[in-house]
This record gives sequence, structure tokens and C-alpha cells, in this order.
Amino acid sequence: MSRVNTAKNYIKLDFRQQFNNQGFTKTGLEAEGALSFGGSSLPAEYCPKGLFEMGGVPYELFVDEPNGDNIELEGQTIFFGKNMYKKIHILGASNNGDFYESIQLVNDDQFIASYRVHLTDFVSREPKFGNRLAVKFPYINNKIGELKQFIPKIWCDSITFDQPLEFNCIKFGDNPSMHIFSITLEY
Repeated sequence: MSRVNTAKNYIKLDFRQQFNNQGFTKTGLEAEGALSFGGSSLPAEYCPKGLFEMGGVPYELFVDEPNGDNIELEGQTIFFGKNMYKKIHILGASNNGDFYESIQLVNDDQFIASYRVHLTDFVSREPKFGNRLAVKFPYINNKIGELKQFIPKIWCDSITFDQPLEFNCIKFGDNPSMHIFSITLEY
């Protein structure tokens, strides 16, 4: 996997090769959505395009990738450049409830630490776990069109380490109800 330097002290991870889920759909293609077990998705037309910042942290959402736009957690491993990192910032959402899952930080095959990623349900009105609102959409797409009675969201979860940790790999757990769209490391 490659990394993209986007700002001083931040590395935005490029893990598009690991995408395995379609969370965004365009008008007319709603039936391709898979953010929830029922085939819901987020309207791509309202997604920020390219790099954007939230709270000074750079992120990127990928709407037009051929293999999806997020990872549904299935035990993926993401490799990147070794560094001393202070925080992990994650944009994502859960479906069918609010969930957390453990991640392992690894440095050259050596286990460093384990932390939990917490993600609020994409249709929740209020965040759980201290998540912060990242992107809000005016409606949900589903297989038959737009559902305007729900206001879906992508949430931000940040993991702050007590002291900087050196690692070059993140290993995710297995939870098909959790979706990660963007990861930024802070050093």
C-alpha cells in the first residue's frame, strides 16, 4: 500500500486495493449499494470530492473506485511507511447498530499494541463513543430509490496514544457491520 503526504504531520493512507464494499451510489445506480445488509447506501452526489479537512486533519473519500469505496471489516491488513505515530483518525460508520472492533498495530511483524475503533450507526441521530460528525447526507439510497426519513452520516473516531508508537501496519478485526472510508495517521 502507498501513502500520500497531504499535510505537515499527517499521512493519509491509500488502501483502495482493499476496498470490498459499495457504500456510495449515484442516482440511477442505487441498487448497487451495500452499506447495510438491506442494500442501503449514501448518495455519492453529496460526498466531498478529493481531499478535505475536518478539524485540521486531512481525509479523502473515494466515490468512483471500481471495486468499492470502503472496507467492510474482514480482518484486512494495511501496510504503510514506518514512523512514530501519535494518533489514528478514521472516517467510517456502522450499520445495524453501534459497534467497536479491535485493531492491532504491528511493526515489522512485531505486535505493538491493540486499540478499539468505535463507529456509530450511519442512521443514528446522535454520535456514540465520542464519535464526531464528519459528513451528513440529506437521504439514504436503497434498492428502490431515496429514503428521506433518514439523515445518514459518516462519523470520525480518533485513537490517541499515551506516547508516540512506531508501527507500519494495522490489522483489523472481523465485523461486517463496520465500514471504514478513510484513515489518516498523525505523527
